[in-house]
Amino acid sequence: MKKTISFLIVLAAAQLVYSQNTMSDTMSSDMIQNKMVKQLSLFPKEKVHLHIDRSVYMPGDTLWFKAYLVHSSFHIPLSLSRYVYVDLVNPFGELVKKIKIREDERMMFHGCIPIPGQIAAGDYTLRAYTKYMLFEEEQHLFRRDIRISLPGKEKFTELRSTSLPASKGNVIKLGSNLLIHSYYS
Repeated sequence: MKKTISFLIVLAAAQLVYSQNTMSDTMSSDMIQNKMVKQLSLFPKEKVHLHIDRSVYMPGDTLWFKAYLVHSSFHIPLSLSRYVYVDLVNPFGELVKKIKIREDERMMFHGCIPIPGQIAAGDYTLRAYTKYMLFEEEQHLFRRDIRISLPGKEKFTELRSTSLPASKGNVIKLGSNLLIHSYYS
């Protein structure tokens, strides 16, 4: 984003200097827009987004995900990179697990991260990126917070109902019982 703004400032300054030198040849806003579109087409930037199966896990669970690789400005599918990397990072910023995924024949990325059985409970971060994105600032990497809880440490409320109640926690159906995982209490 900073590079794009810097580029626009330089472009505007160049237009000002150019228009002062030759008053008859001025750049219109359409010309600037066309040059920006051309720049973004010649040098596209990637953006990764992940969908995960849930936001709370226990040690030994498997985190399933699907990754989307799109153009950062136009949000259309982009296939510049062959691989997407997904990291599981602990609350201290240390790498716990790293997965490398190759796109399939349908140009989609999907995979899983097995959560170690002896992992400590806490708020972890999923980080997704391509090698091309590592040359940019780290703020452009995809990040998503997840929680890893130990069994028996979270509060559950049991309901006997067939409709799903509105809640901020995860809902787990066991037979005719619903367990609502309330992690905001």
